[in-house]
Amino acid sequence: MINVQHFLLGTIVRYKTSNSMEDGEDDFSKVILNCVFWVFKPCIEGFQYCKSIVQVDDTFLTGK
Repeated sequence: MINVQHFLLGTIVRYKTSNSMEDGEDDFSKVILNCVFWVFKPCIEGFQYCKSIVQVDDTFLTGK
């Protein structure tokens, strides 16, 4: 993902990690990769052309 950010400028990458737990103790030498989020610059720029909408979920609407 570092190379993607380097060659495709404007790409955003975020990682979610956690520490490894072995025998009930934190092992800071090992990291678990939980998920990775990335978005390319053209996708970010494309949002300016989307129409704004308001969506109402009427599940909890019981009155006026």
